[in-house]
Amino acid sequence: MQTSRAELERMIARLAALLPAMRAENPDDSDLMIAFAGEADVVQDAAGPADEAWVHERLSTLLSVAIAEH
Repeated sequence: MQTSRAELERMIARLAALLPAMRAENPDDSDLMIAFAGEADVVQDAAGPADEAWVHERLSTLLSVAIAEH
């Protein structure tokens, strides 16, 4: 069963809220990417075909911002 867009939004918001702690625990960009990927995979897997590209874009933006702010 695919997850609703509203639930995907909540999952992405939760991941965004976790990013500062993830960054603190993983100061190296490559370590952050690995930690982020583990969490992001859960969100990506929950997306149905209609939301896959949207979720990917949102997650890519989150990671890019986290890396750029470092």
